[in-house]
Amino acid sequence: MKFNSSLFLKSFSIVSGSLISFAAWPSFAQTTSTSAVNPCPKIYYEEPHNSQRPAPQGCPPNAANQLQNAQVPVAPLMTQSPPTQVPPAEQQQIPITTIVLQSGNVTVQMKNTTNTQMTYQAIGHTQQRTLAANETVSLQSLPAPVTITFLRPDGGLVKVTPVETSEQGVLSLTLSESMGLNDSQTTVRVQSNGSVVAY
Repeated sequence: MKFNSSLFLKSFSIVSGSLISFAAWPSFAQTTSTSAVNPCPKIYYEEPHNSQRPAPQGCPPNAANQLQNAQVPVAPLMTQSPPTQVPPAEQQQIPITTIVLQSGNVTVQMKNTTNTQMTYQAIGHTQQRTLAANETVSLQSLPAPVTITFLRPDGGLVKVTPVETSEQGVLSLTLSESMGLNDSQTTVRVQSNGSVVAY
């Protein structure tokens, strides 16, 4: 059998050329696919996307980028009025009476008309004291403003009623049993102007 060298060389070049082409094909395909990707798609520059989605980094800015980068003017601060302060309980009450003070002082007379004893105190002037049922006590020359508290040990309700008197600088009170929470009091305050509130 005679060996044909020219045929062999031709076959070899065809096979090797195919192998080289096949081996190079993936890198060619890869190069082609990456170059086909558009890093700045035109959809970012068309309505409605151009104002809703910012263009990717490295791309020319669209309307959304410009909105993000725009300086938003700072609105002037509204001057707020200070919060309304709730006045103390004694200033919210309607006075039960008004007296004329004697040199800025008041004498407070209290009569306990309940059937039980009471505990009372002139805040800052006396310790807690006991007032028996149907007894009267007089607290002399208390400087106004002054607050007097009282409490029934049995938890009962107390109603404070002012009693008219002709004596200047004297506040006369009757402490009786109250029938409901609406007219029950535990505190009497004599203001520096002579008005008396109970709450």
